[in-house]
Amino acid sequence: MAAIDIGAAATDRAASGAIGNETFIFAENPANDNGAITSVEFYCTGALVDCEVATFENVSGDNFTTRDSETIGAVASGSKQTFSGLDMDVETGDYIGVYASDGDFELDLSGDGFRYKDGDQIPCTNATFSSLVANRTYSLYGEGGTAGVTEKSSSDTGAGADAKASGNPIATLVKAETGSGVDAVDSLETPEAKSSSDAGSGAEGTPVQSAILAGSESGSGLEANIARLLDALDTGGGAEASSLETEGQLKDLFASELGEGADRLVARIEMPTKGGGMKLWT
Repeated sequence: MAAIDIGAAATDRAASGAIGNETFIFAENPANDNGAITSVEFYCTGALVDCEVATFENVSGDNFTTRDSETIGAVASGSKQTFSGLDMDVETGDYIGVYASDGDFELDLSGDGFRYKDGDQIPCTNATFSSLVANRTYSLYGEGGTAGVTEKSSSDTGAGADAKASGNPIATLVKAETGSGVDAVDSLETPEAKSSSDAGSGAEGTPVQSAILAGSESGSGLEANIARLLDALDTGGGAEASSLETEGQLKDLFASELGEGADRLVARIEMPTKGGGMKLWT
């Protein structure tokens, strides 16, 4: 994570300043990036009570809106106090602020100053604070980092680490797309029937288990083994006849058809005769 910081270093300074049932927003060192503040540091001369910290967006002039906040509670005095494990949203240009019902901060009588408003203003929306009080630097500091992974939308393309970050490492193919390797595996999980205009082989052919060959199609290999119906004008041989026998069907060959190989074994020949209607069987 890239570093973000906000506010002034939590150090032992030359003077002290009281806070009591007030909300302060410190102008020193606005946030340098978008992300999250994950820890804050205080240096107080008097313990803080009911403490809350927040990031503030400057709406305009002296008007501010809370972006995010964390409840801290009690803050001990006399040394730097660090509170970690926070998750407080921040954007570039935001300021850090604090509320406490009682306490005192270490401060210097120099620097960018602060604004204040009576009562607990965490959270607030477009609240009007005092005008800037110049020449004040309070010991309140926050740091964190920017997000390390960019979310992918459905229109984005990615490979390698990008694909893993998107949370969906297996691509889904639509009809217009072609794929192999992992893409082909995905097609097995979601079988798609081939139309007569489609050409398929290898892994693409695997999920199509109920294909029917029409008279205009030709089949070989896997397609021949799964064929269930041949049109009357087909010429069949070899594996086609075997497939038909597996289904327990006998193919009738008519005068216009040619039979070879196994076709001869299953053909039933009907021949009209002039004298007695004799039927010959193979």
